Order: sequence, then structure tokens, then C-alpha cells
Amino acid sequence: MIALMALLASQAFADDVVVTSRVESVTVFQGRARVTRVATARVPSGRSDIVFDGLPLSLDNNSMTAEGEGRATLLGVDMRSVRGTEDRDERVRELRADKQEREDQMGALNDIIARVQADMAFRKSIVPTAPSVLREDLFLAGDAPDQLAQLSSDVQDELRALLREQRTAERQIRDLAAEVSALNRDISRIGSETRDSKRAAVGIDASAGGTVTVHLSYLVSNANWTPRYDARFDPNSNRVRLDLSGVVTQSTGEDWMDASLTVSTGAATRGTQPPTLTPFILGQSSGGVVARSSASLALVSEFESARTVDVPSDGSARQIRLASLDLDAETVHRTVPRREPVAYLTARVTNTADWGLMPGPVNSYLGSAFVGRGNLSATPPSGEVDLSFGVDDRVAVERVRVEDLTLSQRPLSNRDRQQWGFETRITNRTGAPIELTVVEQIPASREDRFEVEVATRPEVTVPTEGVFQWEATLANGASEEFVLEYEVSWPEGERPQVLD
Repeated sequence: MIALMALLASQAFADDVVVTSRVESVTVFQGRARVTRVATARVPSGRSDIVFDGLPLSLDNNSMTAEGEGRATLLGVDMRSVRGTEDRDERVRELRADKQEREDQMGALNDIIARVQADMAFRKSIVPTAPSVLREDLFLAGDAPDQLAQLSSDVQDELRALLREQRTAERQIRDLAAEVSALNRDISRIGSETRDSKRAAVGIDASAGGTVTVHLSYLVSNANWTPRYDARFDPNSNRVRLDLSGVVTQSTGEDWMDASLTVSTGAATRGTQPPTLTPFILGQSSGGVVARSSASLALVSEFESARTVDVPSDGSARQIRLASLDLDAETVHRTVPRREPVAYLTARVTNTADWGLMPGPVNSYLGSAFVGRGNLSATPPSGEVDLSFGVDDRVAVERVRVEDLTLSQRPLSNRDRQQWGFETRITNRTGAPIELTVVEQIPASREDRFEVEVATRPEVTVPTEGVFQWEATLANGASEEFVLEYEVSWPEGERPQVLD
């Protein structure tokens, strides 16, 4: 084995052996990626450089490592910059020449079509006018009808041949137009590229001439991946299949073609120093909310694609299937009648994986039917998460205003006040008992001069922020009423904005 060494050695090497390398594997982090290229070359005895050309400018020089196989010793890695402006301009000139050639061909084909159309128009005019232009002695000849019939047949044959020629030319123009469009895209892409690149020279010392294989790894920026989920709920088994995919994008300056791809929830690099603490001085709050970091998903997880993939360096997205979970579910029908008089079917599942679920969009399916899109929150191993599967029309929700309020029986005061009352009636027609959550809200007060009184049936504790919920089990075919009444009072002339 060639020894693994750290990098950017200043030692001078001998002969260059320029190799054609390929991207062997990539690990994508958040914002960065570690790329490993591989190349095999025949080297002479003694010292030489194995040169990797065309490396991206976004490459982090300090991240470069090399290892390999063969009867040789690795001496170090030397980084060099390569100016590629001339190469870029030459490629643009070649593409423009190809484009001009195709446009000239299209012009010649359009001339052919114009000539064909003129010939067709002339021939179509011959048959109707033939009797009027023939001499009278010819027209009165006994075989005149046969002559006219033959003329008509000949003209029709010529028209069919001209039509075939026109269609052939039109098809060739379409093909050439597609090639011109592709060339325009290439010209635009290459013209905007900075073709400057980097070159890595891996120095080796071979005891004898032979074949060596070198793996060159480095970090690049402008690469990212995000999770995406498909959640499929089977109501017959009360199980959810959760499929995790990774959506990978990159504009690193190099294409990853036919590469083994891994995505990681960890960071590409971390500092080597422990954090430091600075003095914290007590003082009056500015009234803002202190930002807090989100909970960690514990261990770093890595997911490897089942097959090699192509990810071009044009920012286009590639979705890769990563993992699947089969989860037991506890179903709950959840309704927020103040906003919508409908009940949503939700499935509460426990993350049984040894890796955390990252937050991301989720496509929800009820059986095989797509019901909508939502978002999955960050969930650590053994954590619970609710997945929604859309409105269940078998659960009827009705919300009406209550006129006869029990709060009206309270004694009068010298304060202004207003009362509201609502009754929500829910009926279960699913064919089985359901667990039900009804979410409601009253206005919350943070000032003593604004008072809020509340009454609920069934009785439930209402927290100070005003959002609360009832929970119940509802038998099939049964209905239940949930009543909310509240009163807001305030000093005369200081009416607040209220929640209706």
C-alpha cells in the first residue's frame, strides 16, 4: 500500500505522469462534500508525479489527502493553479462554428422548401386551366380526354414527390433546430464558466516500474442535500411506511458521474479548539426573544445510495432513495373548528431507527392515493411525531354560535364587556371508534385591565396562552358536543382588539 500522507508538500518531483481520473465516491454534507477521485497509471522506476488535472477551484487545499495501491511510496501532494481562459474561448469558438454550420444547412433547406412550394403551386394550376389553353384542334381530338387524364395523373405523381421532399426538409430543419438549441445552451454555460482550475501532483517513489492506483480525496463547497419523505398509511393494519430520500444539488465545478454517493447528517469539518465562554452581564431585557438552538438529533448518520448516480454540476436536483421504516401508528382525528370545520386523520408514530429524522417535506398517501404535502419535524431516535393524512370526510364537524350563554348569569359590573359562545358538534361515521382531539382558542390577556372569563363543556383546563384542546373517544355513529364560552371585559373607553 502507498502510505497515506498529509498534503501540500513543497518537495520537488521529477517526471509528470498525467492521468485521466474519475470521481469514485462522494460524501455530501450540509454545504460541502468530500470527493474521492481514482486513477491508475504506469510509472517508471524512481520518483515521478501522478498529475490530476481539471480539479475544481472550490477545492479546499488543506483538505487534500492521497492513498493508493502499488509498489511505491507516496511522497506528498503539490497543488498548482491552472488558467483556463484560453481553453474556454477556444471551445466557445468551436461551438459557434458548429452552430453557424447548422444554421447554414437550415437556410439551404428553407430554400428547398420555398422552391418545392412554388413548383407545387404551378402544377396545381395546370390541370384546371389545361382545356382553355389547348388549341381547339387538339382539344377536339378524339383522344383529348385521355390526354387530360394522363396529364392529371402525372401532375398528381409530381405533387406527391414534391410533398415528400418538403416533409423530408422540414424534418431535417427540426433536427437541426434542436441541435442549435443544444449548442446555444453549451455556449451559454461555457461562456459563463470560469475555466480556471486546480491541478494536484501526487509525488511517488517507485522501487520498480509498474502500475499504481491513487485515490485522491478533498473537500469542495457548493454542495448540499436535503431530506424528503414519503409517508404511506395503511388503515387496515394501522401501520405507516416512511421512505427517506435525499435531494442532492451541487455546483462545485465538476460533474459526479457514475459515482457512489453517501449523504451525511454531520458537518464536513469541525474546529480543533474547545469553545470559550465570555462574561455575561445582567441587564434590562431589550424585549426580544433569545434564539435557542434546535435539539440535536444525537449521533451523526450516513446513508449510502444503493447504486451509483450522476449528479452534474449545474445545480439540478437528483433524488436518491436512502432508507425505509415500517412503523406502528396510533391514529387520532384532529380538528381545529375555529379555522376549518373538518377533521384531519393523523397517525402518531415512534421513530424506531437508530438515526434521527431530519426536518423536511413529506408526501402523504392514504393507501395508494396521494392526499397532500406537509412537513415532518425533527425527531430523534425513540421520539414521537404526528403525520397527517388529510381530511377524513367520514367525521362530520359543525360549529355554531351559542346565543344562551351561562356567562350571562354573572353579576353586572362597571366594566364594559362582550361575550361569545360556540358549540362544536362532531359525529363519527367511520365504522369504528376513533380518538378525537378538538383544538380551540380564547384571547389571552397579559394586562390586568383586560380580563377574560371562560367556561367549557366538557370542562377542561385552559392555559394562560389561550390555546387548549379536548380529547375524547367517540364511538361509531355517536356524536358529541364541545361548548366554549368566554367573556372579555375592560375599563370603559379602553376596548381592546378582540378575537371573534
